Amino acid sequence: GGKPSLEARLLDLGSGRAVRVVSVHFKAGSDGLDLREQQYQGLARVLAVGDADARVVLGDFNATEPRDRELLQGLADQVGLTWASAPLPCTSYWDQRRRCVGSALDHVLMSSKPHAIAAAGACAEVGCDAAQRCPLAARTISDHCPVVVEW
Repeated sequence: GGKPSLEARLLDLGSGRAVRVVSVHFKAGSDGLDLREQQYQGLARVLAVGDADARVVLGDFNATEPRDRELLQGLADQVGLTWASAPLPCTSYWDQRRRCVGSALDHVLMSSKPHAIAAAGACAEVGCDAAQRCPLAARTISDHCPVVVEW
């Protein structure tokens, strides 16, 4: 019932190290929490199978509720990943009753701690505080900001 995910296996030709990358897009909205819980369970099963020297899970988890943050940490703990994006205050904007609110919907889980992680674009330029309207980029390019990870 959810959106498909993408899995890629990347090979560092210099070291021969394999990196397993899974990109997700979970069900949106507060009313989608029940389905997101099922998606977390399914993702945990997918991550329990296969091998790679390193793993990265990233994408739009649509983490709108406090329970989503519990589920993200639970998934990271269950499969042995670091929740690299936990400190990001926002990665996207959404209009709520004529106010623009910054929200951390996009996340990165990885097999080791990143050297650096940041939300770029409007999230870096404008910030996450609620405003009367969203940044122009949120309306014309994307309501999500690029998340940049140095690993």
